[in-house]
Order: sequence, then C-alpha cells, then structure tokens
Amino acid sequence: MISEITNVYNSTIQSYKILELADAFQGSAVLFFANKEELFNLLENPITAKEISSIKNWQIWKTEILLNALVALDLAIKQQNKYSNTKLTSTILVKGKSTFQGDIVEHERLQWNLWNSLDKVMTSENATTEQQDVRLIQESYDNNVFHNAMMQLADELIDYVIKIEGWETKKKVIDLAGGHGLYLAKLAAKHPQLCGEIWDLESANQSANVVITEFNLANKVKFCNKDITQSASYINQKCDGILINHCLHHFKPQEASDILKACVDILENGGIISLVESFLETDKTSPSSNALFSMYMMVNRQFGQVHSSDWIANELSKHGLQVEVNRINNPADDALIVARKK
Repeated sequence: MISEITNVYNSTIQSYKILELADAFQGSAVLFFANKEELFNLLENPITAKEISSIKNWQIWKTEILLNALVALDLAIKQQNKYSNTKLTSTILVKGKSTFQGDIVEHERLQWNLWNSLDKVMTSENATTEQQDVRLIQESYDNNVFHNAMMQLADELIDYVIKIEGWETKKKVIDLAGGHGLYLAKLAAKHPQLCGEIWDLESANQSANVVITEFNLANKVKFCNKDITQSASYINQKCDGILINHCLHHFKPQEASDILKACVDILENGGIISLVESFLETDKTSPSSNALFSMYMMVNRQFGQVHSSDWIANELSKHGLQVEVNRINNPADDALIVARKK
C-alpha cells in the first residue's frame, strides 16, 4: 500500500514538471509586456499601482495584479503597497542605463508569432514570413532590435576574444557576419596597428557604422556588404585574422564547411581564426541548454542549427590549421575555438 502511494506521489511530481513547462509561457509574456511598456523605468522609485495605472491608462485592479505577478516572478519588490525594481531589474531592464539588456527580451517577444506557427516551420523548405531571414529585412524595428540585442549579448564574450595571444602582430582582421562589429571595434581600439572590415548583409550596415563612429575608427574599420555564403565574396581577399562570432549556427553543415574553407584560403600563414559558438557535444543532446538553442535557431532561421564543437574543430584542422577548443563555462556555455595557420 505504501509503495502504491509512493508511486502515485512520484507520478504526480513528474506530471507537475510537464505542467510547469506548459505554463512557462505565462511568465515570459508578463516579462515581455512589462519590458515593452518600459514598466521597469517607472519602478526605479517606489510607486503605487494607482499611480502606474494613471500613467499607463490601465485598469487599477488589473495593474495591481500585473505588479503582484512581477513580484511573484522576482522581478519587482512590494513594500507597503508600493512597488519597485529588484537589484537585477534595475541593472538590466531600465532603458537608458549602460547595462540595459532589454533589447534581448524585446527580440524574444518579437518571435511570439513565429513560435506559434511551428507547424509551418517544420514543413517548409523555404524561410517562412516570421523567420528572421524574411522578417528582419521587411521590418526595420525588428532589425534594429536584433542588432542591439546581439551587441548586448556580445559584451560578455569580447574579452575572451581580445585576450587571444597574437593579435598584437596582426594587421588586417575580417569580422565575418560581424553585424554590429563590436568585436572588431574593440580589437582595433586596443591594437593601433590593426585595421579591418565587417562583412555582413546590408541590413547590418547602420548598426555597424554606429559602432565605427562611436569608437572613432572610420580610418581603420569599414563595413562591407557581403554575403559570406557566396564564393565571390572571398575573391582577391587576404588577411591575417578572422573573427567568426555566433555565426555558423545560421547555416546548414555544408554551408558552414564551405565558409570555413573559404576563411582558410584567404588567411595568411601565421594568421588566426577566432570562432565563438555554443558548446555542443557530438551527440548534439548535451549540454541540454545548447541542444535547445539548436532548436531555437532552427525555428528562427531557414537553415539554423548548432554544430558540434568537435565537428567545427575537425573542419578547421582538416585544412592543416592548429586548433584549440576552449569551453568558456560562461552562463550561455559557449566555446572559444582558436585556429592558427602554420
């Protein structure tokens, strides 16, 4: 009898894990809405639900329930009927602060319709209208949010790339699918002898030039409108450094292989390829967070998928490069792959 009760209890606990996952969208939706409405800016100082409802023209009782939900999600604090930010939300979700990462959250919100049409993604050989291949070209707001979000995500990784030994002797570095170009900008700002190019599609031009201007690098760094999947982009090109940061997961394996081969071909002897990608084991199921990120990329891009770190290393080493794979163990569990051409 006791064993039967124990089995029922364990089964109930396990079922709650499924239900908790099914309910997870509710917390996401609350965060998305609060961020979009810049609610965390209002919560920088203690404020009542009535005051917020007046500012936002919301129903008072609904405003109070929303704010209580933010408290339940550990996104706000309630004291004496006044609400305010937690230390975390004050740091990363108050628009205007240098530490603001709300564009990452907004980028996720803009995918809501896409994830609700997973059946179309699974059956279509072409990019669907909600996938980034199409949406970021058609929607300037979405495109701007995307590049801002990628810049915010890059911040924690740039130091790993800059600290690679050997940049002090390099003269020309190409930032492949560099988008905002922040990696190259910070690298060029540190090493006076180094210049370079940001290669990406025209949709990244504005974001890249904002960074180039901000770092005062117009005489050293330029944006080039190039499709890195096209062999013509690499004709008559030579460099002694290449950055490939969170790029390969946009492409199917053969395209990624061709891109890496083209990089090897234009790299001078003694050159460096610095490649940042999500760390993924050969079985492609672990770590679980990056197996899920592969699903995320498959949904977001026509050919999106995460390639195993060993596969990437092998693709570089088969062309004679000396390759080192470093699992960074950062929150996103990325790998820094450094390849050197002898």
